[in-house]
Amino acid sequence: MTKFDNYAKEIRSKEIGGSIQKWYRWRIFVNDEDSILDGIEYIEYHLDPSMPQSYRIVAERNTNFALDFNSWGSFVMGITIRFENGKEEKLNYKLNIDNPFPEGEVNPRGRIPIAGH
Repeated sequence: MTKFDNYAKEIRSKEIGGSIQKWYRWRIFVNDEDSILDGIEYIEYHLDPSMPQSYRIVAERNTNFALDFNSWGSFVMGITIRFENGKEEKLNYKLNIDNPFPEGEVNPRGRIPIAGH
């Protein structure tokens, strides 16, 4: 199974109805061997259906097929990996709030180029 990882950064919080709602900046990416990365054609990320552009495709190998986005919290996302050989792999991934962007990250709110549908 292809391995994924993510980073999270709280970017704002707001009180709504007596409770605090926190917003996060996320980056999810393939965290696997180069031989696996080299065989991937593109990744389909299926975000929470309540989000705008909840279906996104990323084909940039040089970013480890990373996707940056904002959301109000953690959720389980669907992922479909399309390989160069025509095969596909489907999995679910739960975003981890406790995994911060690495030290020295210049701008975790910056965008990585993505192709979206």
